[in-house]
Amino acid sequence: MARNERLYEEMTIGPLAPKVAPWITLADDGQIATIFNREDIMVVGTLPVNVFAGWASSTGTRAKIQDISVKVDDPLRDSALTVLDLLQGNLQSAGIDMTNVDINSAFDKWEAAGIITAEERAELVTLSLTAISRAQQIDMPISNIDVRQEIWADDGTRLMY
Repeated sequence: MARNERLYEEMTIGPLAPKVAPWITLADDGQIATIFNREDIMVVGTLPVNVFAGWASSTGTRAKIQDISVKVDDPLRDSALTVLDLLQGNLQSAGIDMTNVDINSAFDKWEAAGIITAEERAELVTLSLTAISRAQQIDMPISNIDVRQEIWADDGTRLMY
């Protein structure tokens, strides 16, 4: 019987099961833990402020944001002012969370208004990509000891082959 059902399932039927199977056969808990902790899964994350600032200045979007921010009746004014606050360091933020629904809604509006193109928006998403491990993705720390406890019983008999 598995001690940690989630880890057992990850090791036997999870997306990394084919990669860890040979290491289970060898009872190499270190290699299995390494595979689960390798940061090789790309996910959309936070776009750092300095990266966004560089992108905005290189694409001409920074000037567009400034122009929109002074147009009192512009429906994009609030989002433009918020971005300016971010760029000027007036917000406590490490960056722009590209998974946030409200932020994506603002980018939808910018794209619809022609402030940014679909390609530029895709570039922002690409710039926000970050590498995480499978252990991080499933929010479960996985150590050599955790793996060892799945492979071996307390009495030294093998639980997994």
